[in-house]
Amino acid sequence: MGLRRILVVWSVLIFLVRVSEGDGGDLPQQLSDVYLGRVVKRLEDEKSRSGVSWVVQLSDLHISKFLPDRVEALQKLMGTILATIQPSLVLITGDLTDAKSKTGTSTQQYEEEWIAYRDSIDLIIKESGLTLEQFYDLRGNHDKYGVPLAKSSLDFYSQYSCNARMKRTSLVQSVTLIGHDGWKHLFVGVDDSMSVGLRGPSNLFGHPSDNTIAKLDRELSQWDNDTTTPVSKVVFGHFPTSFTASSESGHRSDQIMAKHNVSAYINGHLHCKFGRHLYKHHMNGMKGEFWEWEMGDWRATRMMRVLAIDHDRVSFVDLDLGGYSKKVLRGEPFLMPTVILPTSPLDSRYMLRSSSSPLQADGGPIRALVFSPSPPSSVTVRVFDSAAKSVSNFVDYSLVESLKMVRISGPSAEEDGGPFVYEAAWASQKYLDPSPTRFWLQIQVLDSDKSSTTSNMWPFSIQGKMAPFKLTWLGFLVMGFQWESFYPVVLWIMVCVVLGCFLLIPQLAYIYLEKQGKYDPWALSIFNPSATSSFPYWKLPVWALLEGARNRPLWLAQVAYIAFLLVFPWFWGRVLAEDYPVGYMTLWGWTVWPSKSTVFHQSGVGWPDIMGIVLPYIGCVLFPFVLMVSALCAEQGACELVLAVNDSYKLLGKDDVRTGTATGNGVGVNAIRHVRKASLLGNEKDDEKPFLSEKEDTGSPSARDGSDISSEEEEEEVPTDRRESKVFSRGVRKLYFVGCFAIALLHLRLCLFMASSYGAQAIFLSPFYVWPVPVLIMLSIYTTSSIKPRNLVVNQI
Repeated sequence: MGLRRILVVWSVLIFLVRVSEGDGGDLPQQLSDVYLGRVVKRLEDEKSRSGVSWVVQLSDLHISKFLPDRVEALQKLMGTILATIQPSLVLITGDLTDAKSKTGTSTQQYEEEWIAYRDSIDLIIKESGLTLEQFYDLRGNHDKYGVPLAKSSLDFYSQYSCNARMKRTSLVQSVTLIGHDGWKHLFVGVDDSMSVGLRGPSNLFGHPSDNTIAKLDRELSQWDNDTTTPVSKVVFGHFPTSFTASSESGHRSDQIMAKHNVSAYINGHLHCKFGRHLYKHHMNGMKGEFWEWEMGDWRATRMMRVLAIDHDRVSFVDLDLGGYSKKVLRGEPFLMPTVILPTSPLDSRYMLRSSSSPLQADGGPIRALVFSPSPPSSVTVRVFDSAAKSVSNFVDYSLVESLKMVRISGPSAEEDGGPFVYEAAWASQKYLDPSPTRFWLQIQVLDSDKSSTTSNMWPFSIQGKMAPFKLTWLGFLVMGFQWESFYPVVLWIMVCVVLGCFLLIPQLAYIYLEKQGKYDPWALSIFNPSATSSFPYWKLPVWALLEGARNRPLWLAQVAYIAFLLVFPWFWGRVLAEDYPVGYMTLWGWTVWPSKSTVFHQSGVGWPDIMGIVLPYIGCVLFPFVLMVSALCAEQGACELVLAVNDSYKLLGKDDVRTGTATGNGVGVNAIRHVRKASLLGNEKDDEKPFLSEKEDTGSPSARDGSDISSEEEEEEVPTDRRESKVFSRGVRKLYFVGCFAIALLHLRLCLFMASSYGAQAIFLSPFYVWPVPVLIMLSIYTTSSIKPRNLVVNQI
């Protein structure tokens, strides 16, 4: 009996431990981290010269089995570069592999890419003299494409990444660098990739859990009780905050970073598609602030970053190795270029913070790190004044002074690498100025081989004032706001416009005007210049939408299709690996079965990631589709008004119509003429014969003075059956057919893209997504091809 109780208690304890650690299961709550990855690394004097520490960041390697030049360039460049720089850490912030097919349209994990990544890191370690312990790598969205759960058979990150090989299993890792001067530099890495890795393009955002955010909070506060020495904090991850979703309870990682007043958050993900200076200053009221610095990719631009912490100043320089990559791929030898990284004073545009410490604003000596294979011959810093332009030399900045910098430390003859630290004393008080961009600095290095390297110019502020930093419009589009919050707003605005403004409101307006008996006179008045001083072109779109509402079957079909998209699944597909159950996507996300058993499933996965599917479809297919249907109906309506008006003037008498006295609305020959122009009837064949004489249509004197129409025209009757128009006979319809074809083609391309991304099931299992648009387009063309005179009341015209 006692043994049984012991076994029961032991089983309960094991269960609780497994649940708390998240080990060995398919349930999402079992994905918790095993332990916090705290590491304290004390740097020797040569790795923390004069209170300065430096690290290297790489991002978006996208190693691909189909594009070997990426991994080849990585192997041939980074070993030499890291041997010269000798960073304390190498931070690789996500998208280690590409996980895309040869055509780039489908996504899945390839073990060959992960093996190539592991072998590249080993080669770089061998050539640079670094250790695996110094490498920290995180998952990106590409590293989770099609991975159902962490530690599954497709989770190659758990086998080949640096973190996995170092047994760092936590989603939040931290390492503290402590220099000989006692300064602490805390680096915290956050893996906030999807817990259930959807295949692209439904995997776009970071998705930190409450557990991850709590651990980030705990890691950033680990030195809060130690007030003996200051701590600089840097967080690194893959996703920008604008592409990071909130946790289950609504908490956000950027709030935690602002709370702890971190110096910077460095990330990747956006490549260089939207610009190379995607930076943002985060302010959380009085609670804190931090800078966010997105970095370009290795995939296309071969970018890398060197980041330095000089006491509490954090600065960086981004290197474009694209030109060197092309040379080494051609077999040319690679020589490490000279890299200049100023650390003080900081760039006032995107490195200073409004709550700068006195050390940042006291105007200490000018300091810089120079990474070079050999000691520089000389280093010079120049100060420029942008307010005192040299008109004679036609330059924007006037040189104020030039100072020689002195080397205070650097690699000895026995050492293999590391920076040369230079300083220059200066009278900083001379440069006190209210403007944070008046004075600029630039450093020039003359190497031992007499080659010269010059840094970019940067503004500084002795008072620590921040200069306004403005993103480009593309940069603001991706960094300026939280897409998690903005996407629903954009989505529902688009839905309200297409459903409300294009369909429901026109239908209500048409019903009201029709019941009041005002619709036909109002429609005719649009084309009557006597009612207005000029042709009311602005009324044409309104009239077109009302004509679309008048065609009740087509209108109901459009409303039904939009209602279907709002409520029901759009399509089905293999959003996970090929041998996993098929999932389906609605407007609210994916419903997936991350286990091969169909018992456990998750709904709402991939929100707001699916905006890459939803917004292009609504904006590029649904919008123009609804407008094109209304345009076809309007073209038919214009032709029908021509027939109706011609029949009416024969019933009323040609003189009354010609002079406009048959109605109080002033609708006469002018109305007929402008309706005919609006209808663009094209070729005047037998079935499109003009219903007015040439004299009346051109407003000739005989038409204006009321002269008789020829008896031949007066007696001519146009049979009703000859007013049926051929589908392609009317001229303006040919333009509409081109638009219809373009919409159908774009819809087809989106469907084929979904099929290539999620398998043929996206087409064969999704008839209500694939076929309504082309079917309704063909139905619209057919139903609007026939024209007959409208049944107008005589006294209305």
